[in-house]
Amino acid sequence: MPPEDADDARKLEDLLRGYLASKKRRAPDLPAPARRFAVALSFPGETRHRVATIALHLAKRFGRDGVLYDKFHEAEFARPNLDVYLQDLYHAHAELNVVFLCTDYEAKEWCGLEWRAIRDLIKHRRQEIMLLRIDDGPVSGVFSIDGYIDISNRDDAAVANAIA
Repeated sequence: MPPEDADDARKLEDLLRGYLASKKRRAPDLPAPARRFAVALSFPGETRHRVATIALHLAKRFGRDGVLYDKFHEAEFARPNLDVYLQDLYHAHAELNVVFLCTDYEAKEWCGLEWRAIRDLIKHRRQEIMLLRIDDGPVSGVFSIDGYIDISNRDDAAVANAIA
């Protein structure tokens, strides 16, 4: 090997050693911080009685502060621009967004605001979405290829267990 090639090989070896040594000194990657809510529930008011029972079951596991359900956070939600605030909570602060799909979901203004944030998660191929079907009503943005759990004949405790 010519001397200049040997020098290049030594320089490359030194660079590689330095790089590997710097990797060992770096702190390990820290895990992403947990999001505020373990579960966020998006539902129309017509299903409130059923969702309230499911939310109570979930609160036993995650605590009320860990479940995004409006009745658990009434004081916090008494604010201007609640629409923007809620979209941020569903989009950035929930480990799992649970959507209760039904005919009424499609028709409700607040569900539409929440659904926009959740659809953006779908667009970005994020997986923290669970679709639950209460009835066969159409919902814009939900297609035949989308998986869901039919909860029309399941009891609320079983639904909460499926979510948790």
